[in-house]
Amino acid sequence: MTSTHRTTSSRGPGAPTTDALAEVLRHVRLESSVFARAALWAPWAVSTNGLDGGIFHAVVRGRAVAIPSARAGKAGDGRPIELGPGDVVLLPYGDPHVMADRAGRRAVPIRGRVRTPEGGGVGLLSIDGGGEETSLVCGRFDVERARPADGEGARPPHPLLGLLPRVVHLRADDPALAPWLPPLVAALAFELDHPQPGGSTVITRLADVLVVHAIRACVRAGTTDGGWLGALRDPRIAHALDLLHARPHEAWTAASLAEAVGMGRSAFFDRWSALVGEPPAQYLARWRMHLAERSLRRG
Repeated sequence: MTSTHRTTSSRGPGAPTTDALAEVLRHVRLESSVFARAALWAPWAVSTNGLDGGIFHAVVRGRAVAIPSARAGKAGDGRPIELGPGDVVLLPYGDPHVMADRAGRRAVPIRGRVRTPEGGGVGLLSIDGGGEETSLVCGRFDVERARPADGEGARPPHPLLGLLPRVVHLRADDPALAPWLPPLVAALAFELDHPQPGGSTVITRLADVLVVHAIRACVRAGTTDGGWLGALRDPRIAHALDLLHARPHEAWTAASLAEAVGMGRSAFFDRWSALVGEPPAQYLARWRMHLAERSLRRG
């Protein structure tokens, strides 16, 4: 994924100290975990029927292909996604898929193949076909029960949900990702392979960081499925989102937001609606509802 940095300081005087993505992520209940450490020797192929939540696979060593189900949309038409060392593939909605050393292998269900060590901990997946080795870290994540906004299930209450692609491929050789992606994958593998006190907490936090980085990479690369995530690439609309998220209890209107970001009301309303997918008042009402529901859950 390519990357274009955007900073709040570039939006002119009065820009808030936060940013829209950070503010939303602050209110997200992200739960990540690693469910398997995989040691695989070709030939091998495992299938997943789907999970209630997101899935990711990180390649520590060797190579693999990910083959998303055809129902996974534009990036999930059955074509294999080639993965090299340090690459990560994420399926935010837990779509069925196959992981293999190459396309065309007959896959076995992953369920029942993952062994849980005595005393608990991360499961182990091992298939020894005698060929080249591939080492994977397999995990899952849940962002308040993510559901896509494409007709398969109701639109979720959180503005972040339903806007990510069905499949996200993070490449270790992408110059924008290289500074953090391979080291993060290596750190995950190290913690799994060298158990230490507090290791489970470190693994969970590293998995959280991986997911947040993936969301940010999607925003920068323009691969979000519309909505406010894509709108973050427009400096003035991003500034308006910052203001709204930072001070949601103010009586914001299209006119007051337009004035705050230096635009005319009509031009602002049209650009906001086109990028975010709904008028400012509707988005603000939905954001306030999410904050209220979150407050009630926490008591």
